[in-house]
Amino acid sequence: MYFVPLHHSNQDISRMDFIFIKSSKAGKEDYGSIYARVRSGKANMKVVTGFTIKQLEWEKYRSLQYTSSALMSSIGIKYGQFAQVLARIKAAFEADGFNPKEAKNIIESVKHDVLNGMMQIVEVKPKGRMLFEDFLTSYIEDMETGRRTKKGRTVKVSPAYIKGLRIIQK
Repeated sequence: MYFVPLHHSNQDISRMDFIFIKSSKAGKEDYGSIYARVRSGKANMKVVTGFTIKQLEWEKYRSLQYTSSALMSSIGIKYGQFAQVLARIKAAFEADGFNPKEAKNIIESVKHDVLNGMMQIVEVKPKGRMLFEDFLTSYIEDMETGRRTKKGRTVKVSPAYIKGLRIIQK
């Protein structure tokens, strides 16, 4: 019995992983950017994922020492969502017919699909300090839409809780 390899050479197979590159900016030494590193044939490229997180969060993720529902404070999403985004990017990059030129589009598409409306939190970081009134307005909107939920749960807060926040707001 003879076995015929599905791929005749290693050139066709895309392999990828994620790497953390530490920031060299002053005041941001404990942060870094996550890159997708793709090796396909002779190509070896790094693609920006758009995630800049704390080194401790990366180490917690890599060692699987996290709870899916725990918040990654540096990017405003939960570890479970972060893990899902990376897993889907990896699957797309390792699929047959992967085109390295489409890498950035794939990443943005996956992030949008998984986070569905939460991209704003990931990408828009207010410059400087946020006024309490602005934060409270944003917080109430997030509670109403379900973007934020009860602490440690995926249940929306009650209308009475939101009404109480509106009283504080005035």
